[in-house]
Amino acid sequence: MGIRTKIKEARTNKGLTQEQIAETEKEIIKFAFICIAIGAVILALSQFFEGNPIIGFLNGATPWVLLGLSFLFDILHLNKEGTV
Repeated sequence: MGIRTKIKEARTNKGLTQEQIAETEKEIIKFAFICIAIGAVILALSQFFEGNPIIGFLNGATPWVLLGLSFLFDILHLNKEGTV
């Protein structure tokens, strides 16, 4: 079974249309760009404030915070779609 068939099967099992899937992809892409921008800002700050413990903490915590936000985003999105 190819990836196309698997995606279609998963979509139809959830009762979603192709338009709904396309809208979800747009939201995920927007969120990914926001995460990349936040990471870039923290990286830039860490270069300017090298040795600052707060920036060091943010630099280390950022991936975990973004992961948590992505899970929250997914849960909120699924609740909005009524699929949970």
